[in-house]
Amino acid sequence: MIQSYKSMFLGISVVILTLCSIASANKCTEAVFKLNANTYINKIFNIQIDSIYINTGIEKTLKFFYSNNQLDSILQYSSTTGNKPQVQYFYSDTNETVLRKQSYETISKNCSTQDTICFHDSSYNNGINGEIDHTIKATDSYIATIEIDGESYFVHKYSFQQDTVIETTTLNYRDYGKNDTKTEKKFYIADKEDNFKCNQYDEKGGLKENTLYVPTPQGYSLKVTTEDSFKEIFFISNQNTTSIRKNFKPVKLTPKASHFDLLGRYKFSK
Repeated sequence: MIQSYKSMFLGISVVILTLCSIASANKCTEAVFKLNANTYINKIFNIQIDSIYINTGIEKTLKFFYSNNQLDSILQYSSTTGNKPQVQYFYSDTNETVLRKQSYETISKNCSTQDTICFHDSSYNNGINGEIDHTIKATDSYIATIEIDGESYFVHKYSFQQDTVIETTTLNYRDYGKNDTKTEKKFYIADKEDNFKCNQYDEKGGLKENTLYVPTPQGYSLKVTTEDSFKEIFFISNQNTTSIRKNFKPVKLTPKASHFDLLGRYKFSK
């Protein structure tokens, strides 16, 4: 079924690229592009997501754990659940016999070719296979993801050209007799005066997000601000944390750890 959607992976309009061209290099747009590799950023770009803090009025943090340079698990903490973590496990190139049949689990299979990196995900909730399949394909300047949910499919494309990231999302609703297709575009454009800043605009030129690239001793972070939300994603070049799966029991956190600290920068308010 995936093969039938190869036509969706076409180039972006030359006219759009010309309008968004910026000559100088920009750390911010490059980091934004790489972020769209999602959980595969370490396999595609050799950079790992360490943790994410999100505040939309409800505070959340996600902590990423790795084993042998493979994403092992993600713990999610929320201020609405008293910091009781939710766990998602990840397995690479294996089958359903590894499943614990508890919590959320994802099996990833490598479908790469000579010139394109490719991974296909199957997701499970308490051992039950979800209906949504997810495939990501990437080169050094192009990322595409396909989500298939029943007869519906959703395509997200990210093109990195001349310090501009162009995101094209095509939503194809086909379930329950529907035949509806919607397409929208977003543009991440470098700040001409600051190498560490970039902004997201919609198709009408409306400003939607401000992003700031911040170097850190471990790597860097991206601070993303909108009118009603804030998000910071921390990246590291070398991951020294270990797997939590080897000795996983009900997660025990010290009083200090239960108010999860993102690289020493944030704790949940009590």
